[in-house]
Amino acid sequence: MTKEQFEDRRRRAVANYMEAARRDRSALGSTRRQKENAERRIRLCARLLSIWAQDGFWTPDNTRAYEMIYQYYDDGAPVSAI
Repeated sequence: MTKEQFEDRRRRAVANYMEAARRDRSALGSTRRQKENAERRIRLCARLLSIWAQDGFWTPDNTRAYEMIYQYYDDGAPVSAI
């Protein structure tokens, strides 16, 4: 996986997670605790997207994650270090 693919997938994953949290927050019959958890998830996603917008995507955490997961290849297939 290239760095561009990694960045695209990571951004999409955060956007999908945020959308799911928004649905959970506004779902009929959701409890106060579920709504609070959804709000927390939305804030987390917004903070990540804000950091990436200000500092660039390749923060130390993202660089470390990419290197741990995709740095080593076995015949073109990524081998996870985890």
